[in-house]
Amino acid sequence: MSSRDVFFLSAGVFVGTVIGRVLFRGRGAPDAVIADRVRQRLRRLGAEVEVSVSAGEVELRGSVPASDHPRILRAVSRVRGVRGIDDDLALLQIAHGSFLH
Repeated sequence: MSSRDVFFLSAGVFVGTVIGRVLFRGRGAPDAVIADRVRQRLRRLGAEVEVSVSAGEVELRGSVPASDHPRILRAVSRVRGVRGIDDDLALLQIAHGSFLH
């Protein structure tokens, strides 16, 4: 195989990948699948949060320590299929070993 053949083969694969991503970008996962993915991710973080999803928009409800809040939002935003987050989480401040609202 000549270097010219390798070049054109590589270019074809690249163009095909780009076209495939453009064509299939609009097709997201079903809301139930996204909700399951988010719940699994939150379980790994040890966060007990209520999750609901509508059209890829994730709503989070519950109470979490304020120190965990950025980590939770970052983790949820990285879940495949999430288009946005409606953050309805109550933040708990921890002072001297007790929870304060």
